[in-house]
Amino acid sequence: MTEELDQIQELRNRQMSICSRTSSISIIGNKPSRVLSHSLKLQHMEIQQLRITVEREIEVRQQVEEKLKQSEAEIICKIEEINHLKQENELIKKQLIDEQAKHLSITTIPDTSSTTNDDHCTSTDQFLRAVISEPSTLHVPSDKPNSNQRLTPIKNEFHDFRINSFSSPCTCHYCHNVLIGIIRQGFFCERCEVICHPDCVEKVQIPCEPSNKRRKLKQIPKTGGIRKGWNQYQILFFQTKLLFYDLSNNTNIAKLEPSLIIDLSNDTFHVCPITPEDAIHAKKKDISNIFKV
Repeated sequence: MTEELDQIQELRNRQMSICSRTSSISIIGNKPSRVLSHSLKLQHMEIQQLRITVEREIEVRQQVEEKLKQSEAEIICKIEEINHLKQENELIKKQLIDEQAKHLSITTIPDTSSTTNDDHCTSTDQFLRAVISEPSTLHVPSDKPNSNQRLTPIKNEFHDFRINSFSSPCTCHYCHNVLIGIIRQGFFCERCEVICHPDCVEKVQIPCEPSNKRRKLKQIPKTGGIRKGWNQYQILFFQTKLLFYDLSNNTNIAKLEPSLIIDLSNDTFHVCPITPEDAIHAKKKDISNIFKV
């Protein structure tokens, strides 16, 4: 800024000196030459152009300085917002940890001598009492029940239900809701492998048939097409959605989060069979079992 002001002052001094010269020439000679008058006009125009240029540069620099100040203020606001979001994130994490600890903690079971409480106890409470009274019967959770994990079966005229811990996501056969928890999420029939919530055990009225669990295992082509091979997935039906859990790494343990979710209520959802031209690398006997979604 100071350099531009000095330049303007210098131009003004030059203009004043030129004006003084012209005045002296006009005093000495009453008729200055045309050449001198023309050169003076050119110098005056040049000075005016330089002055306009300097003023424009000053104005541009002022605008740039204002923009820099605005950008600096915006950056400070964004930094404050980021710090605030970090604090909220830490608070949410702490709340989630506290909630998980509450779910995992074992609550105190009411006294069995109270007849009033016994009238309101569910089958789950009665079962938990039996479990607490015999803690030696509980062992490390597994995907399927073993001989060391078996407890007294829940009474059901159709099935032989026993408590079980599931390492992969499962849905209740009766209410079709997901079993929530880390261990002992629900009950498992050893004969037909039907799974249900503790509160749904007495409501399951379907006959006990051979297991159809393997029917829920499907295959999806790998990235690159059928010629690259297939990945195995476990399918769960939840409300109006199909949940696909990847079993490619270990067929006994699925990932906690589904790899693919398909909404059956979506208008764009459509299933159709494929033609041999659609899957040139597939075996002919498998084409009838392959569908396009």
